[in-house]
Amino acid sequence: EHIRAQEAKVAELRRRIQQTMRSNNNSSSANMKMET
Repeated sequence: EHIRAQEAKVAELRRRIQQTMRSNNNSSSANMKMET
C-alpha cells in the first residue's frame, strides 16, 4: 500500500513537471518573439 501511494505521488509530480515545462517553453518562446 505504501509503495503504491508513493508511486501515485511520483506520477502526479511527473505530470505537473511536464505541464510546467510545456507552459514554460510556450511562455518563454512567446516572450522571445515579443522581445525580438
